[in-house]
Amino acid sequence: MLVAYGTYTGNEVDNRAITGIGFQPNFVLIKRIAAKEAVCRSSDMSGDNTKVLTGTLNFFANGIQSLDTDGFTVGTDWYVNKNGETYCYIAIKAATADCKVLSYTGNGVDNRSITGVGFQSDLVLIWEGTNFREPFWKTSDMAGDTSQYFKGALAANYIQALETDGFQIGTVDNVNGSGIVYYALCLKNLATAFKAFTYTGNGGDSRSITGVGFLPDFVLVKHASATNVAFVRFTAEAGDASMPLDNSSGEVADHIQALESDGIQVGTAENANTIVYNCIALKIFLAQTSYQTVAATAIGVGGLSRVATYYRTLAGTAIGIATLARILTYIQAINAVAIGSASLSKVATHYITMAVLATGAPVFIKRMFVNITATTLATPIMGIVITAYRTMTATAIGQATLTRVSTFSVSLASVAQGIAALTASYIEGAAISASKMWQVIKKSL
Repeated sequence: MLVAYGTYTGNEVDNRAITGIGFQPNFVLIKRIAAKEAVCRSSDMSGDNTKVLTGTLNFFANGIQSLDTDGFTVGTDWYVNKNGETYCYIAIKAATADCKVLSYTGNGVDNRSITGVGFQSDLVLIWEGTNFREPFWKTSDMAGDTSQYFKGALAANYIQALETDGFQIGTVDNVNGSGIVYYALCLKNLATAFKAFTYTGNGGDSRSITGVGFLPDFVLVKHASATNVAFVRFTAEAGDASMPLDNSSGEVADHIQALESDGIQVGTAENANTIVYNCIALKIFLAQTSYQTVAATAIGVGGLSRVATYYRTLAGTAIGIATLARILTYIQAINAVAIGSASLSKVATHYITMAVLATGAPVFIKRMFVNITATTLATPIMGIVITAYRTMTATAIGQATLTRVSTFSVSLASVAQGIAALTASYIEGAAISASKMWQVIKKSL
């Protein structure tokens, strides 16, 4: 999946495009900072329709009007576009391995399996828009035949189970009324972008809940056994502030107090002693944006251009060693895409022509790439390059990519000599010949 997060200020102009997220989303959630219910839309919903996530309101118009190539369009309704108000949004693009949006028609049959998701979900959210029913959600932490709506306790006979290729539903009209069309969002835990988790309250204040695995940009926390409304917090919120998902108030203190590097901090209002809390967290994840259509053997000029544009915003106008390290790192982190030697060679060669690299160890990398062709760049060389960059730019890579680089490198050939030794032994003149290159490989193994 891809995940984008952002904010905008309402202006009450109809057909307003919110752009710049980098992809066409399949699901968008919007919440006004002031007291107003959160709303959502999926790509399976047709026409000018939006759903409120709390309460029984049917679909309404002039909300999220469409999901577009680079964002989404909003109308004039105050749920999404009141003049001068701040809005936060989360946008998600579906992917085969971890995100699916779908629709189905209810039949009233108990223990009904909805299949075709393609994976076992850690979150399923279901809603409809014509029969005044509240959305229901279930995470992999909700045991047995239990799920809940965002203002209620856990209940049976709604979303009954999360299955290997979908989910099972009961007979209640919120999820399976005969003839009613339902919409669903299914997410699987992804180390870089999404986590469903739970914790048991201990009554303390300023308590850190860890184990999420990343610094979230959006978190939802829901009391499992009472009608307390779910609370949410976005990155844009400062200090001890979070919001109810409904319209009962704007920002308040003592609920979700902070977003932390490995989870969240909660106050006493979301930490009642012995109470179980069900939660979800999302983080911006755009690593696949430029490469999601890349074939295993070719990146293409368009892909390289997008990479250049994106990384200039991180490293300034001069693309140097740290930027090249980030590019290599992100290529290797792409899910379900095997980037071959030809692609890696093209990226390296392209960026070396754009950057003036520092002397010393980076020159070794530069010279090595200049002389390696697509057919001679082999797995051991990839290991050497990635290992060398990890050593030189460990503090500059950032965004949890270092772990991915390390994991990838370990799976390749081990590097027996450091970059300095290799440089001293085999760098001669201005270039490395093919025979010298293979000597480097053999020496490193």
